[in-house]
Amino acid sequence: TLEEFAHGRGLNLALALGGFILTYLILGGFGHLVGNLTRRGREPGPHRMGRVIAWSFRVLTLALALFVTTLILYVQADWLLLGLLVLMVIGLLWGLRQSLPRYMREIRTLLDMGSVREGERVIYNGAPWKITGLNLYSTLQNPLLRGGSLRLPLDKMADLQSRSYAPEEPWFPSQENDIVILDGDIYGKVLLQTPEIVQLQVVGSIKTFAIADYLGKNPRNLSRDGFAVPVVFGLDYQHQGEILSHIVPTLRAYLEAQLEEQSFRPHLTNLLVEFNEAASSSLNLLIVAVFSGAGAGDYWPIRRFLQRATVSACNQYGWAIPFDQLTVHLPMGEPTSCIASSTLS
Repeated sequence: TLEEFAHGRGLNLALALGGFILTYLILGGFGHLVGNLTRRGREPGPHRMGRVIAWSFRVLTLALALFVTTLILYVQADWLLLGLLVLMVIGLLWGLRQSLPRYMREIRTLLDMGSVREGERVIYNGAPWKITGLNLYSTLQNPLLRGGSLRLPLDKMADLQSRSYAPEEPWFPSQENDIVILDGDIYGKVLLQTPEIVQLQVVGSIKTFAIADYLGKNPRNLSRDGFAVPVVFGLDYQHQGEILSHIVPTLRAYLEAQLEEQSFRPHLTNLLVEFNEAASSSLNLLIVAVFSGAGAGDYWPIRRFLQRATVSACNQYGWAIPFDQLTVHLPMGEPTSCIASSTLS
């Protein structure tokens, strides 16, 4: 009857389960307490031997809890439950014997002895992450991403490769509200960046990129690193005699004077005006304006200003801007009238 079961095998089962749970909790709590006490005086960072000891203690805790359960059933002389427990343990050990070799990578990872190590840097989905915890579900964090915390199962972690990192290494090429240029032609402000997407405000609209696509476009962060705006400007060959001695310093002085009237002048760190090359139809000057990251919002106005101010200087000083020219080389002795007649026909 139910009453006989409650006072007989049911009581034995309850005592066995209670002994197992109580032993596991007491030993587990003791191990947790010892771990906290030993971590207080240690420097931060991975401690592989400590992890091995911790997991060994967990296995020992489980074994002792099973031993206490077996001992209770033996004292109670409940051979049926004791036999079932022994069969269950044998089946568990047999299953581990068959499957353990297949999970050696995961076991090494769990013990912080595999290809990924706690406290190191790993690339996942194209983005860098810091491994803050290795467990059955490991924790990855990126401080520059909103919601930048991931939990990955052990089998996925075992397929990754981590490395140590330098403190100055960036965790992402941009932050929210930074101004970036992608592949040299997409200019925008970062509105949102998460582990899945990056949103940019581009000319009044919002563009959304998968994080791998965003990183694949080689983002250049104008706000963080500062930036330079180069302009190549050509003058006619008639100015060959004065371009080095007169035009270059005059143009530089003119641009500096014009920059004083611009709102982005406080962010200018350097202005370079030099002769660049003798091209096929023009003498090219190189103009480079270097700005701090605070002026990133004026990137395109700065580029337009340099073009506009250079043309204004040409108008003021009478410098000719050449057209693209085509040079025709004739065979020796052939009259130019032949070329003219063939062109007309």
